[in-house]
Amino acid sequence: MRLKAKDWLPLKSVSKAVECGPFGSNLLNTNYVDAGIPMIRPFNLRKCRSDDGEIALLSEQFLDDTSLSTFGKDTVFFARVGEIGVGANVFEKATISPNIIAATVPDEAYAKCISIFAATTYGSVQLEAEVKAVAQPTISTDTVREFKVPGFSKCFRQEISETYSKAEEYLKSASQLTRTAEQTLLTALGLEDWQPPNPLTYESPASTAFTSNRLDAEFFRPKIKELYSILNSEAKVLSHVVSLRKERFKKKCDAFNYLEIGSVTQDGVVEEAHLLMKDAPSRATWLVEKDDVVTSTVRPIRGLTAIIQESQHGAVASSGFAVLKPDKISPELLMTYLKLPVICELMDLHTSASMYPSISVEDILASPFKHPGSQTEEKIIRQVRESRTARQKSKLLLERAKRAVEMAIEEDEVSALAYLGSNPTE
Repeated sequence: MRLKAKDWLPLKSVSKAVECGPFGSNLLNTNYVDAGIPMIRPFNLRKCRSDDGEIALLSEQFLDDTSLSTFGKDTVFFARVGEIGVGANVFEKATISPNIIAATVPDEAYAKCISIFAATTYGSVQLEAEVKAVAQPTISTDTVREFKVPGFSKCFRQEISETYSKAEEYLKSASQLTRTAEQTLLTALGLEDWQPPNPLTYESPASTAFTSNRLDAEFFRPKIKELYSILNSEAKVLSHVVSLRKERFKKKCDAFNYLEIGSVTQDGVVEEAHLLMKDAPSRATWLVEKDDVVTSTVRPIRGLTAIIQESQHGAVASSGFAVLKPDKISPELLMTYLKLPVICELMDLHTSASMYPSISVEDILASPFKHPGSQTEEKIIRQVRESRTARQKSKLLLERAKRAVEMAIEEDEVSALAYLGSNPTE
């Protein structure tokens, strides 16, 4: 392997510190706040970068009280368990969960370069060789300390860092466009400035409880009643505009692209994993087609919904997804609607009370639906597609950076920089 053909150094020798998140931490959802310091968790790490979707935030006071460490942009994060992802810190200041290992390196440019390197064959093979499979794949802090990295020149590091930063800007744009689409829809539905009623006490007739087959007070909150009233103005439910795709995977191929819930991003994209048939998980269930919309039936409050892209036609989705075929509305509108926090809250009311609260497909299809109007739908389509374009540009830039790092290892930095400067994204 070419690792032996160059001068390589263990990460510990080029790091200020390599440390794991706090073991035995009793962090609870109740510790999270609306504005504060980001806490990186394993599912936030996606191929070379820290995904800012579903980032938990902690207050400065909580960090002080619990003595949790914080890290700047000169940090590379490694997921300690599960899929061993690696990503550079994209935040000015962040902390880590118990299942993250943080390596603080001399400068931000080198941190980004190491993050890209970890995604190459030369980086990923090292990590995969050290994975310990107990209940789930795990790497140790010592593995990260001994992780061998190339000592790229300052000029090369800077070029890779700038490419990485451009990719981040495109991702930020993609996320902002998705949020804009959601805001556009909320406005059209009359929910932009909606102030739900929140009385200290409320009551509901016993007949309503028996008709609804519900006895939980949460279901009868005035907020929920008013929300249903707003969304039911057209007396429609999702099943009036979408249908359920139920084509099962028959496992008659050598390999396939697999879509799982953990690979859904906050801007409505699901990233596929290419698997051999022998590695097919038992959850690989549903065949999907272009423009289908997949939405997680597990913890619907998280809003994990995505549109199937043309390149994903024929992929296999986890049994944890409901696969919806838009019949009378666009996939962009359907995805945006299902991601609205108020819709996620309504669906969460129908989840079963278990360790993994899930909603039935029948309850998803019975969710109220109100069309925002054709002009609004066209606007949402445009915003979502612009978001997809921005994300694709980000992906292409990261792939170019990764290939440039490989070329620097296999050939030289001059060839790698020439490649990186050719065929710009725009």
